[in-house]
Amino acid sequence: MLRQILRALVSRSDYQVTVITGNADTSAGIEDLVTEHENLTEQRFLTDYPSAIRYLISKIYFPFYPRMDQCDWFISFNYLVPVRCKLFVYHINLLTFVPPEKRSFLDWVKGFDARLACRKADANIFESEYLKESAQKATGTAIRNPGVLYVGVNQEFFLPPVDQQQKELKNKVVSLLLVSSPQPHKKNEICIQALARLCSIRPDVNWQLEICGGQNVTQWSKVLDFARKEGVYEQVRVLGPQSLSVLGDKMANSFCLINPSVTESFCMVAVEAMAAGCPVIVTDQTSMPESVGDAGLVVEADSPDQFADAVLTLVDDPASRDSLVIQGRERAAGFSAEAFASGLVDLLS
Repeated sequence: MLRQILRALVSRSDYQVTVITGNADTSAGIEDLVTEHENLTEQRFLTDYPSAIRYLISKIYFPFYPRMDQCDWFISFNYLVPVRCKLFVYHINLLTFVPPEKRSFLDWVKGFDARLACRKADANIFESEYLKESAQKATGTAIRNPGVLYVGVNQEFFLPPVDQQQKELKNKVVSLLLVSSPQPHKKNEICIQALARLCSIRPDVNWQLEICGGQNVTQWSKVLDFARKEGVYEQVRVLGPQSLSVLGDKMANSFCLINPSVTESFCMVAVEAMAAGCPVIVTDQTSMPESVGDAGLVVEADSPDQFADAVLTLVDDPASRDSLVIQGRERAAGFSAEAFASGLVDLLS
């Protein structure tokens, strides 16, 4: 997302952009853009400090930021930053407005800060209608200059059609894909239970579940233990974090993507899969239906049976799957990086 924002801004020759980074990974991720564009510079901010310390110090540092008098807009993600220019807050975290059941003090602070931004920022932009409505409900008062701007799908996911699925079906192999992280609200165990149900109902099929995401493979140990308990350990393969190009290729060559998450401000993973020609099955919670529209299958949350039945529908009705592939590509095309850039510049103009 940061790269999309920067590309949108530096495309305007009359814009001078400074990006403030707080960790080495972010800095490395934009190094090529900083080198390529003369109107983009980077400032590193307390990179050796924990994120919580940076967050607290930012509250007293940026009101006196040396270049503030030259700034027209300051763009922040999720939180209020006290500045002397116009403040644009891009809200991308549903958990700041719909906190988890076990909320820490830091969660409370972040939620309070996000609600304060809704009242004080010059513009509050949300990455989905659902997130905007959740913010309105949590804030309790009118949000200042609200809007919705969907993030664009990276070009790496718009891939040509792959015939691998029909080849797999002929060989009695069906590869399911889960792109997630090991957080409780992702409900990854539902996929394992759905896989176990599929293996029980159709033992003649070689069901495979590949899992991408997280920070490393070892994070998925609990999910693998659960798979062993359900008797499907041999059918599960954890790949861990992947580059965009590898992930796009994995989506294009998977039979379908299953996403049992119940808390998403916007399900970009589902839209990316649709761009790659991979049908998606998601839950009926939060922004999931808004993300896929009519181009994906929507089932009840916490229902491995419904996930399994949806997969079987695609297996037994190839025409239905082909139709979802076409619809998915058409919907994903509407979430282009160009549309995002145009929308962002319009909001700042």
